[in-house]
Amino acid sequence: MLSAIQRFKPDVVNITGYYDLAFWVVLFYCKLNGIKTILSNESTAGDHQRKGFKEKLKAFFVRQFDGFFNFGTLSAKYMTELGARPHQLLVNKNCVDNQSIRSIYKNAYLNREQSQK
Repeated sequence: MLSAIQRFKPDVVNITGYYDLAFWVVLFYCKLNGIKTILSNESTAGDHQRKGFKEKLKAFFVRQFDGFFNFGTLSAKYMTELGARPHQLLVNKNCVDNQSIRSIYKNAYLNREQSQK
């Protein structure tokens, strides 16, 4: 990955996670070379039990990024809990609005129940 970045010389690199050491190497290479970094994230606070050293390590990693592409409002919220600043959330309009979806579902469910009576 590093040799491809060195050859291409991008202005921005999109990193798709933090679970692999290779992502950390790419992130710090980019930071040392003035290349902006974006984290694509789908994780939420509710995916797993979140506590301890691992969350502190993730928070350190998250604070290194210039921006975030989040796949839902809960994902965006989790990134801010880990230290992302709200202005760094680059994909707000494409985020899933869980409250709206829940409201639409409840209305449809109620309408279905009423129509079956």
